[in-house]
Amino acid sequence: MAENCVVILAGGKGTRMKTEHPKVLCQVLFKPMLSWVLDACATAGLPAERTCVVTGYQKEAVEALVVSKDPRYQTVFQEQRLGTGHAVMMAESFLAQNAGGNVLILYGDAPFIDPQTIRSSLAVHQQNQNAVTVV
Repeated sequence: MAENCVVILAGGKGTRMKTEHPKVLCQVLFKPMLSWVLDACATAGLPAERTCVVTGYQKEAVEALVVSKDPRYQTVFQEQRLGTGHAVMMAESFLAQNAGGNVLILYGDAPFIDPQTIRSSLAVHQQNQNAVTVV
């Protein structure tokens, strides 16, 4: 069976948060939100080389965090932020390179996602042979 891959959406500006920093770099419990998501994926057993982070606003700062976590993570840039579907489309070549398994799409600004939720969701998705599972 093919391995799963992950696309993490991390391009938002965070306008409603009234910050000049990318939303995903805002800290929750002394750690950037994106770090929580990346750590949950790693602990759930999802390999860094099959994880792509879609960046946007202040992409250099987001990419610096991503690479500092693990240089095997891939990033793609969403120049125009035209919504969630558009963000996923930016990862099209990554998805083509990693075809065959399930694709997990996560938000980089969801720091309370945990490894157990990721593993359980994937298990239910596979057991039910779902085309799509929304958590």
